[in-house]
Amino acid sequence: MLRQVKKFIILGVSAAILMGAQANAITPSPQMIEQFKALPKSEQERLARQYGVDPSMITGAGATATVVENPTVVTPRATKNDVVDQSESDQLNQATKSEAKVEAIEDKKENQLKRFGYDLFAGSPSTFAPVSDVPVPAEYMIGPGDSLNVQLFGKENNQYTLTVGRDGAIQFPNLGPIS
Repeated sequence: MLRQVKKFIILGVSAAILMGAQANAITPSPQMIEQFKALPKSEQERLARQYGVDPSMITGAGATATVVENPTVVTPRATKNDVVDQSESDQLNQATKSEAKVEAIEDKKENQLKRFGYDLFAGSPSTFAPVSDVPVPAEYMIGPGDSLNVQLFGKENNQYTLTVGRDGAIQFPNLGPIS
């Protein structure tokens, strides 16, 4: 039993080594491709089947040849005559472009949706003085610095103007602080 396990382990390790060696593919160099093209057609097909490659990929048969051109990295320098001609044409182009831009902006403004509430702010205020007699909403909470007008009716009639302190309490005369 132990021998069978050893054989199985050795067989597994050797298979892993062999498979690992085959997995390392070599990319063909241009010289190798030229040698491949020099072989007879039957030999090319046999090698292609052996390595699982399509022979038309290597030989280029069936594929159209593409012409590769180097890109222009640096543009040639302009002469003085070219500069004068370009400056006049640039001025004409800029004038027509600016007119076209102005027309495009005006068309865009006409076709643009009018935003809601802009007409509320369209007029200019007559004064920047704060409004002091605005009614207070029902959900308003009294805070520090607010003042209260208190009127007492009964045996004595009194009127007090009390200010809320920083701690949120009101100092009521003859009663003390009220939160």
